[in-house]
Amino acid sequence: MNATPVASVVHDDPYTEDLAAASERTTYDKDYLRKLARSGKLHGVQKKNRRWHFRPEDLDALVAPKVVTAESEQERLLEEFIRMAPRFSPARKARIAAALAGSSAEEVA
Repeated sequence: MNATPVASVVHDDPYTEDLAAASERTTYDKDYLRKLARSGKLHGVQKKNRRWHFRPEDLDALVAPKVVTAESEQERLLEEFIRMAPRFSPARKARIAAALAGSSAEEVA
C-alpha cells in the first residue's frame, strides 16, 4: 500500500509561522500583519479557528531592504501620478496638447 505517512503531510506545510511568531520575526504589530494579509500584500492562510499562518520566506521578504534606483522611483511616481490624474474629455485633451505645442487654447476651440 502506498499511503502517505501523516507526519510527512504535516511537515510539508510551508505556513509554519503563526501570527505571534510572525510579529516577533518582523517586529511588526499583529494587527498590521493581519491587515497586510487581508489586503493581499502579505501571503498567508487562515487555519484552525481562522488564525493566520505565514511562510518564513514571505516574512523575510517583507522586512528585507528594497533596492530603489532613481529611475525606478521616477517611473513609480509617474505611474502613480497618471493613476491619480483626472480623466479628460477629448476636447480638453486637444486644448492641453495645443497649449503644450505652443498654440493658444482659443485657436483649437
